Amino acid sequence: MTHKSMTVHERMPEPARRLVNLVQQLLRQGKSPAAHAIRDGLAYVNGTCVRKAEITLRPGDLLEIRLPPVKAPIVAQKSPFRQPLEIVYNDEHLMVVNKPPGLLTVPTPYKEKTTLISLVDRWIQAQESLGQAYCVHRLDRGVSGLLVFAKWLKIAELLRDQFEARKPQRRYVAIVDGLVKQKQGTFRSYIATDKKTLQRYSTQDTEAGQLAITHYSVLHSTSDTSAVEVRLETGRRNQIRVHFSEAGHPILGDVRYGASDERSTQWPFRRLALHAESLGFVHPMLRQPLEFHATVPTEFTRFMPK
Repeated sequence: MTHKSMTVHERMPEPARRLVNLVQQLLRQGKSPAAHAIRDGLAYVNGTCVRKAEITLRPGDLLEIRLPPVKAPIVAQKSPFRQPLEIVYNDEHLMVVNKPPGLLTVPTPYKEKTTLISLVDRWIQAQESLGQAYCVHRLDRGVSGLLVFAKWLKIAELLRDQFEARKPQRRYVAIVDGLVKQKQGTFRSYIATDKKTLQRYSTQDTEAGQLAITHYSVLHSTSDTSAVEVRLETGRRNQIRVHFSEAGHPILGDVRYGASDERSTQWPFRRLALHAESLGFVHPMLRQPLEFHATVPTEFTRFMPK
């Protein structure tokens, strides 16, 4: 018998504390397999078997999944994907995932077959049959962290409305080149695109670009790098990368916007030193605030406060 367990955290929003959602997280499977596991008597709350999938657990409750031998279907099920999909939250309306670096959120004009949205869509089709993945916002290929996908067009539109109104809370951690002397600050500009190179840049011409506002605070500094917490008020493409580069502090690993060498001694990784650590928004159907966190990758740890 194999056990998986978790303690319900007090910061978990009520929808995330529904038993079926918690079992999904533990098993990293869809709603249907999670519900079957509960009905089959595999879920225990504080040592007592519970078979009602829709009950809501309380902070401090201990949830255990007591799995049968590996030959049982719920454990033997194989993932249809080449790349694992880390699901942070999932219900019938939307899904929050932790994107790995190096994976496109959506295809480019080159029509890449493996992207985050394709993985999410295939997962929905395989596990839940109904619905499909709708992109709400994006992360650049070299960036890791939290993204929300809608499963229905109406949900996508409601979530996009929140992003347009600057309501979601988005917090990033970045490692940038050089010592950022001002401990807190805000970048405000209009970001435009060079039509020839597709490079993004700041302008004060309100007609040429889109308003971009980035707030930051320094978490830790060394002699030649700074770890910063970044909060987005707007979400323009390459916004964080452009603002820090133009301030003389490009994000480590970002050769496109000024980092000297992608595999420098400071940052010997094939990714950007940028991670979407926190995401908060209002559930468009439940009307309740949700907030999610993704652990900062290990590559960042030596640059962070001890």
